Amino acid sequence: MSKQLTFIVEHLNKDPFKENVHLITFDSLEPMQLLEILNDVLAEIDTKRMFTLQGMLKYKPPGNMSDPSSFRQDLVTGSKPVIHSILHWLLQRITELKKRAYLARFLVKLEVPAEFPQGGVITDTDHQTYHKECEQLKSSGFSTAEISGKDIGAMEEEKDQLIKRVERLKKRVRQTVCLRKPNLS
Repeated sequence: MSKQLTFIVEHLNKDPFKENVHLITFDSLEPMQLLEILNDVLAEIDTKRMFTLQGMLKYKPPGNMSDPSSFRQDLVTGSKPVIHSILHWLLQRITELKKRAYLARFLVKLEVPAEFPQGGVITDTDHQTYHKECEQLKSSGFSTAEISGKDIGAMEEEKDQLIKRVERLKKRVRQTVCLRKPNLS
């Protein structure tokens, strides 16, 4: 637990939080003060509601806090172990969670009113996963330079093959022309 608290205090003292707290002062904070700090961290990740965000960020309480109703009650009352656990988890993944919170706004399925036709563009748009496709391409390991380099290499190879083919055809044409010339002697 002391490693966890040390990690939390170190990150709370850095940008963007700049809390200027020490291990002892952080440990002695009142429940409402802890909730304020938790709210500040969640606000930095860009969220409006703690419970919704925790579900969206896929936070799973530690094994000893697995009962959802008691976990919520402990969270609302500012229980130190619950707040410390959440803060530790959030601060370890803050960059990843900011991205997830940002994307969540765009990846939520929109309910289309019944008076609008449900086919065509609306259905197509609903089933498209542009973000996932983009992330897969980014993580595929190919850079544009590699891809264009491979394409250029393939095109140069095709060019060489075509030049050889043209040369062979020219040779055949010359041979055919030579064979058909009348012999004047």
